[in-house]
Amino acid sequence: MKLLSFDPGTVNMGWAALDIYITKKNPTRYTWDYGTIQTPSGWKIQSRLWRLYVEAQRLVVVHDPTMILVEEVYTKPSKGFKTGATVAMAKALVYLLAGQLQKPIDVLQSSTVKKWAVGSGRASKEQVAKGMKDLLLVHRQGEDPFWELPDQDGADAMAVCWAWWNRYDEERKAVEK
Repeated sequence: MKLLSFDPGTVNMGWAALDIYITKKNPTRYTWDYGTIQTPSGWKIQSRLWRLYVEAQRLVVVHDPTMILVEEVYTKPSKGFKTGATVAMAKALVYLLAGQLQKPIDVLQSSTVKKWAVGSGRASKEQVAKGMKDLLLVHRQGEDPFWELPDQDGADAMAVCWAWWNRYDEERKAVEK
């Protein structure tokens, strides 16, 4: 199974790809790829959205996911309507891309993502980032020592993949019993 998730934003959009290998004889293995699509904050919104769309489309083609995931991001009223509107534009861009490339899409609530990432639905972005970095350190033992840990946006997208997979895996195991 291949998952590709996005943490929507118009200046920085985090993304993560998780390939899951399940065999009956061996434990489940994971392969991660992650990063952040960055756009200069001085660009007009239409230029930033175009750049995000082109880069996200490239990621879908490269990773060929079986499922695209996006986090349901809530913007605090103190951050203003404009911030919420631009995040909604970035999220809509992911929906458009999934429709264009005929990929299924699922949305996860922020509290669900945080719960699976660190055990608390009220965790801060910093706690989520640390939880995902700790997870990577466990899964990447013995690999190339020069790989980089994700930034906060990439870690958020990783947490979306991890939460979706764990929820799916729980349901899968319950059906098998």
